[in-house]
Amino acid sequence: MPPPLVDDNSVRKKGKKNPLSRLFDELRNNQDHMNEVSGDKEIISMKMADLNDLFNKMLQIDKYLKTKPLTLPEIYIWAKNIIKTLPIITLRDTEEMWMYDKEEGKYVPNAETYIKSLCTNEETGSARSSTPEVYKKLLLNIQGDTYKSRKEWEFPTNLVNLNNGLYCKADGKIYPHNPKYYFTYKLPFNFDPDADCPTFKNVVNNLFPEEKIRTVIKRWFGYHFMPGYPYQVYLHLCGASGSGKSHLLQGLYILLGKGNFTGFSLQDFEDRSSYATPSIYKKLGNICADMKTASVKDMSMMKKLVSTVDVISTRDIYGRTFEFVNSTKMTFVSNKMPIAKLNILADDAVTRRAMIIKVNKANFIAERIDEIIESEASGIFNWAMEGYAELIVNKSFGYDLDSMLVWMDNMEGDMPSVSLDLSELDKYPDRNKR
Repeated sequence: MPPPLVDDNSVRKKGKKNPLSRLFDELRNNQDHMNEVSGDKEIISMKMADLNDLFNKMLQIDKYLKTKPLTLPEIYIWAKNIIKTLPIITLRDTEEMWMYDKEEGKYVPNAETYIKSLCTNEETGSARSSTPEVYKKLLLNIQGDTYKSRKEWEFPTNLVNLNNGLYCKADGKIYPHNPKYYFTYKLPFNFDPDADCPTFKNVVNNLFPEEKIRTVIKRWFGYHFMPGYPYQVYLHLCGASGSGKSHLLQGLYILLGKGNFTGFSLQDFEDRSSYATPSIYKKLGNICADMKTASVKDMSMMKKLVSTVDVISTRDIYGRTFEFVNSTKMTFVSNKMPIAKLNILADDAVTRRAMIIKVNKANFIAERIDEIIESEASGIFNWAMEGYAELIVNKSFGYDLDSMLVWMDNMEGDMPSVSLDLSELDKYPDRNKR
């Protein structure tokens, strides 16, 4: 907790009298004794009246000093003390404020609300700090010393934030949480180097009999912990209802953790007025578990989202505009592929970004399979890190299917008619390599 505002707590504690008040009581209690000594009651009474007037004036001055708003130098010093004890980040473009939660081991939003509570809290504030003017000036002082650009506000390249510390991908060791690393997420389980996930692996094996497809899935799970978009692809799983896709997604949900992913569809990113795009910022993944098969008409935003360098300009509702390069990994799941015109499917910039995998119905014997998968979170993480390492070494997911053909073969309804010379596809002999 930040240090309390410097004040005379002794005069604010309930029931504790001002030293001058105690002196007056002592003189009044000894009035009879003074009368006996002096014998002049009129003079003593006059002196007591004068002292009473003086005391009242002192009380008025004391009350004024305790309620007078903090001065600018006092606010400046208080802001410095807060920053020393509580790491705070203010984003330069939107002035959003984040504070480090030591118990959570990550940065959390709405630091402004916490700072406001400091001004009114009995332990940290006083009547001198509880005015709107003091809060605004305190906020401005803190913001001025904590500005960061979004480029600086990135996850560390080689670390993953877990319950019991920071996992280093380079040496496989765990290190203490540290506010110098700007994590806004934390995986909801501990790192355990010996953990395994036999039930989840069985799900993957049953869903994907081909080893090369299992390799794609494993590397895709690990890819969520790779900053940026060095491999410009997204994953789309399609298969009939009840095929077991949900069990695979359960593993991804457990891996990323609640609050660390969103669930928007391909079509949600077509609408420029939608808040899907700003909502995925700083998330580990976007997982649409049951995507609608309505027609896909515009893939331009998806091409930017699955890019290494494309800068996206967007804004939160009622917020300021900001720019970012996306790092959120995109996963879509549907029973059928959404309807799309052939000119979209033949667009190399679209199909080379899509890893589309057909999921055939699998049989699962284990009961309460999703509960068992949830208990294997640490093992799924180890498995995903193996996929991450494979991706680094091989520089590829190993996906070599023709996405356009897979999309057309599994599309909902009939192919919309459109004039296109399919010989144009010969211009892209390597379009299927990922």
